[in-house]
Amino acid sequence: MGKPNFIIIGAMRSATSTLSSYLFEHPKVHIVEGKEVHFFSDEKIYNQGADWYFSKFYNAPEGEIVGEASPSYLATSVAPGRVKNLLPDVKIILCVRNPGERSISHFFWNKSIQLEQHSFEDMFSDDNICEANHYIGNSMYAKHFYWWLHFFDPSQIAVVFFDDIVNRPQKVMSELFDFLNVNPINLSSTIHHHPTDWQDEPHKYKEVLFKINQYVHSDILTFLQDLKNSGVRVVGEPESIRHSYVGEIHEKKPMISTIQDNLCRLAAYSGEPWLPSHEYFIKAEAHIDRLWESLIWPFIDDCDFSNVLDLAAGHGRNSRKLLESAKSDHLVILDIQEGNIEVCKQRFPNWSNINYIVGSGYDLCGLDDNSISLVYCFDAMVHFAPEVVQSYLIEIYRILREGGRAFLHHSNYTGGKDWKVNPNGRNYMSASLFTEYAQEANLQVVRQRIINWGGSENIDCLSLVEKYD
Repeated sequence: MGKPNFIIIGAMRSATSTLSSYLFEHPKVHIVEGKEVHFFSDEKIYNQGADWYFSKFYNAPEGEIVGEASPSYLATSVAPGRVKNLLPDVKIILCVRNPGERSISHFFWNKSIQLEQHSFEDMFSDDNICEANHYIGNSMYAKHFYWWLHFFDPSQIAVVFFDDIVNRPQKVMSELFDFLNVNPINLSSTIHHHPTDWQDEPHKYKEVLFKINQYVHSDILTFLQDLKNSGVRVVGEPESIRHSYVGEIHEKKPMISTIQDNLCRLAAYSGEPWLPSHEYFIKAEAHIDRLWESLIWPFIDDCDFSNVLDLAAGHGRNSRKLLESAKSDHLVILDIQEGNIEVCKQRFPNWSNINYIVGSGYDLCGLDDNSISLVYCFDAMVHFAPEVVQSYLIEIYRILREGGRAFLHHSNYTGGKDWKVNPNGRNYMSASLFTEYAQEANLQVVRQRIINWGGSENIDCLSLVEKYD
């Protein structure tokens, strides 16, 4: 069964086709026919299974290294974990380009193949110079590259710059051949890049180019700095992308800070409304006993309650059941709102087996590794952004004992990404996406149950996951 030795993950419109053509010239390198497979980024294709994917490499001649190029992988959140699970030793090649140029080029490419109906003026109006504009969001390399660094050793990753591929192809390819452990060759020809229509009249787009690059400025500086610090193979000169629009790096900020800033923002958006005075806490209190008996306890009665974390505890209605009904030996009550922690302290004044933590809303700092037997979160994670859920799952793996479990009540709603306008305040999530995130964090799904909530059918999911080594 054939398996790829390398994957070109993007970015779109950053000379990935040119790079593939140069790689194809090498007698010991085989690029899969059709180049773009999109197996790890397209749900329908991914559901065809690993055997279908591996069949794409069957025709590779004996003794050649094989690879594929699918630029959609870089900005697909589930792709890094999927690749790691199936191809743990694969080498990753990333091509990047000036973000403004990449965004505009991507737009005009989609226009040329009739995938884009908006005008340039509408797509890049001042209101649309933001991450929600997918052309710009896909150019925020630090945000996407972070997860590839999370799953892969830096020695498996090489980063190449568009200007170097175009202007110094022989130098770039010699370094890449070395990265792929094949002898370098002299390229038989070089591919000439002709300016596209928008590049023929750059003055028309100069202002938009500047605004895009200004918007992503912090992200790209973070990306460039972390290329220096992470140990990935940098092929060519990062100066080519830096000097094309940003100048020198000042006040360097590590990539992790940018990711944490984003998680902090998302956590605040879902956590800030739940002040102690929120009327929902009183309404929910009236239903917890019924839900515990009919829904929760039958789902978790075989868990270990010796050291439990009640995540996003609110006023402690679930904490009460964990103490009185599940007979937890020790309980940690955590909430993003300090006021809710104070409410819980007043509610349980005589319980000596409780610890209290004011949390960040996205991590579990303050809890030791391998310390918790059960993480419990009911009627809270349904509001969390997918990135926050993913962050919590990674943290849950860290704090759980071997064989420890997490009971997590999360959304199964995929109709929109703003929980404040979605039905019953649900954020974007599904049972299958949650399973992928759990597996990426080395957590095994023991069981799941899709449930109705607030008159909406199948809008939620109960998941029980377990730590395994």
